[in-house]
Amino acid sequence: MRKNIAILGSTGVIGQKTVEIIAQNPGLFRGIALSCHSKINLLSQQIKLLHPKIVCVTNEIQRKKLVNLIDDKDLEIIVGDDGLKNMVKKDFIDMVLIAIGEINGLAPLISAIIANKDIAFINKEAMVVAGHLIMPLMKQKKITLIPIDSEHNAIFQCLLGESKDNVRKLILTCSGGPFKRRSTQKLKGIWSDQLLQHPTWELGKKIAVDCASYMNKGLEVIEAHYLFDFPMQAIDVVVHPESIVHSLVEFIDGTLKAQLSNPDMRLPILYALTYPDRASLSLEKCDLQKMGSLHFEPMNDRLKQVIHLCKNAFEQGPSYVIALNSANNYAVKTFLAKKISFLEIVPLVEYALELHTATSANNLEEIMEIDHQAREICNEHTLHKKSYAI
Repeated sequence: MRKNIAILGSTGVIGQKTVEIIAQNPGLFRGIALSCHSKINLLSQQIKLLHPKIVCVTNEIQRKKLVNLIDDKDLEIIVGDDGLKNMVKKDFIDMVLIAIGEINGLAPLISAIIANKDIAFINKEAMVVAGHLIMPLMKQKKITLIPIDSEHNAIFQCLLGESKDNVRKLILTCSGGPFKRRSTQKLKGIWSDQLLQHPTWELGKKIAVDCASYMNKGLEVIEAHYLFDFPMQAIDVVVHPESIVHSLVEFIDGTLKAQLSNPDMRLPILYALTYPDRASLSLEKCDLQKMGSLHFEPMNDRLKQVIHLCKNAFEQGPSYVIALNSANNYAVKTFLAKKISFLEIVPLVEYALELHTATSANNLEEIMEIDHQAREICNEHTLHKKSYAI
């Protein structure tokens, strides 16, 4: 039976790849619902390709622009956050794929869970800031959540059929990013146009910066804790430059189980869409003979610093994790605007955590307030201090 997919964030990097897969496999999937933040021209092209029943855009101005670009009288167009939350509840939707950035994907994620939808999930930030709320709700509703992040998708696959009691450690791999062999001194003049090309992955701007600063890997460690319910001390990171081994599971008998594939996000997307089955996709296969050697290295000092920062924030409680994520988002946007340097990103996050006071984070409103306060701390510091770079 064909699966009806809602793609939240269909015009982003992951959303576009998902649209491509669905268009190539009309017998397996239908892109029944789409949402878009600002790329209305691209959304109009996706509508003509997939013929969804419903789309959601950010505001009324964008809705009018979209109406002028398409000729589909049967298409329902809805607007705003409330429209998005209502869209994922539609009876004709089988699975919701959430590819909305930052914590903007949190509210529709919760709505999809409450509506008992299967969920494919790429937004690590929503899980990082609200995993303590999301995962109990998932278990209560008995919802299937398939992570699309290559590392977590790999661990998900490696854990299938295994007893948790037999697992000693989860090992996330890290490519090392574009600057893994550069000293701190050589990173002082780095700006955004020098790091947006990742050595192995096709990435959006935000995640490209996070990969270079290693904040992406720190957030992935926290996400892995929530997704798989393993303690922080049982989650490790190893540098693997080729990005072929996407993550590993170590068992109590010393056995390692790994998932290998070429660094192509279409593979974990396809796996999430077809789970618990698999489907063929016309992509270059992982050829071990052509590949030659695979390399694994210990974490460098910058990576160790960020992993320690993220684990320490987690140990202090959920509000610290929310502040960590919010401060990083602010720092990355400020860096992309060329208002701070690359080396100022992590120190700004550390500063925000130093000023943060633990508070409750038991609902969406409290999470959003903590997020706002952390951004305000960063903004005040940026306005009144010339430099805090290391």
